Amino acid sequence: MITQRIKTGIALVLLAASAGCASFYAQMPNVEQRIEAWVHAHKYQKALDTIKALDPEHDAYDELAARVDAIRGKRRNYIRNIQEKAGGLMDRQQWGQAEALLEGALENLPQAPALKAQREVCEKRRRESIRQNERNILLARGRYLLTIRTWEKKLMEGGAGGYSAKKRYRAYQQEVDETAGQLYKIGRRAYEKENFSIAREAMRISNRLCPDSEETGELLSRIRRKMQAELAEARSQKAAEAEKQWPMLNAEFRRALADRDLAAARRIVGEMARINPEKAGEYNAKLEQHIEQEVRELIDRGQMLYGKGYIREAMHIWQAALKLKPEDPEIQKNINRAETFLENMDRWGE
Repeated sequence: MITQRIKTGIALVLLAASAGCASFYAQMPNVEQRIEAWVHAHKYQKALDTIKALDPEHDAYDELAARVDAIRGKRRNYIRNIQEKAGGLMDRQQWGQAEALLEGALENLPQAPALKAQREVCEKRRRESIRQNERNILLARGRYLLTIRTWEKKLMEGGAGGYSAKKRYRAYQQEVDETAGQLYKIGRRAYEKENFSIAREAMRISNRLCPDSEETGELLSRIRRKMQAELAEARSQKAAEAEKQWPMLNAEFRRALADRDLAAARRIVGEMARINPEKAGEYNAKLEQHIEQEVRELIDRGQMLYGKGYIREAMHIWQAALKLKPEDPEIQKNINRAETFLENMDRWGE
């Protein structure tokens, strides 16, 4: 309680001091030049507070008051520009430069909430990046120790070097134990934060380094069960969400058949098959009936046009039918016949 009162008191003192400074600057000579200099130095809030504290009877009051909206606009643009630059530096993991940029901006605008929030985000991401790098180094160290295990064991068992070989292997085993312990801690923390993919990788390597650790093996089993449960739940949710789409797909399918847009109907049946293959089967059967009927009508229409000498038009009709039934030999034969006829006509025309 005392600490909170002290903090509140400090905040009030700072606020009063800030207001007092503005009033003090408002009574200084050449206030216009001072405000212009602050704006140029990106100290927009200082300029705005001074204008606000200015006596309405001041000679420059009207002129400076008219500039308030423009100064606020410059403040917004400055904050947005700093945020974009800092964000780019953070994306490239240039944490020092990002923090320096934000600290410099906060010296100009100490109370800007957006800049304060981004500084906190930057610090949080920087700490996480450090932890991630340390974790990756430790994981790589564990994989390396596993890779050289057989070789280290052969050196020791082969007796090459005698005492020095045994000493080397003891040092290796000590490093294995330390690394396994550190990986266990990483895996444990990740498990508690429900970051199961990191937890599993750390515990998996730790368990391979020290397979006799019951604690590591038990936690690894728990992590795997958690991940399997999460996966099952995600699949269940996905299936439930997909099932909700069925009435809409059913309506679209019926509308596509009514419009004789069989290509759209085929796409809809494909979506249905991804949701429920068995249930989509009856829709596919109905679609195939419509396709057969449409293809038959197109073939007959093409033959009628072909017989009346409209060769090119007939070929276009048969090509439309081929899109619905790509492997149909009758359609392919008709198209080849029409193409040959048109080629001969072109040759005779020459």
